[in-house]
Amino acid sequence: YFFPEISMYKVIEIIEEFSSNPFIKKSYFINKAKRNEKALLDLRTINFINHGKEGYFLTDLGKEFLETSPNKRREIIEKICYSWANIRDFLELIKINPNQNAFHIFGELEQVMNWSYSTREIFFRKLRSWLIYSGLVIKSRKRLLHRDNVQTLITFIKKLKI
Repeated sequence: YFFPEISMYKVIEIIEEFSSNPFIKKSYFINKAKRNEKALLDLRTINFINHGKEGYFLTDLGKEFLETSPNKRREIIEKICYSWANIRDFLELIKINPNQNAFHIFGELEQVMNWSYSTREIFFRKLRSWLIYSGLVIKSRKRLLHRDNVQTLITFIKKLKI
């Protein structure tokens, strides 16, 4: 399973470091406190970067993400989210429980139910940023509304012809 350890903001920030240089030495990331192994591991896990003996380079998917439009970037993140069963499960639970607190739903997932409250909170915030960025959910107070539920509501409102 996979839960991101970095926010989408950090994903974009690190990937954009490669815009002027297709290869970045390991020392560059080590010397920057805001760059850490967790961030680099996430980017390797989602196949945006790879590493050699001396440093890191973008994969084809990483290059595509860097060079494409914001809408296409969102589609790429959506596909990544749907590629992990645990994230698909979470999205399905949000969809069928639209009135429930999303953090509570997250805490009931098998993979995280034994984590401490603070650990669940950290991972939930990171995942939420990915899901909102991709357009798979919309934030509404303490809930996350699944895109399909929002579309159904919009269709219903349009049919009212107010």
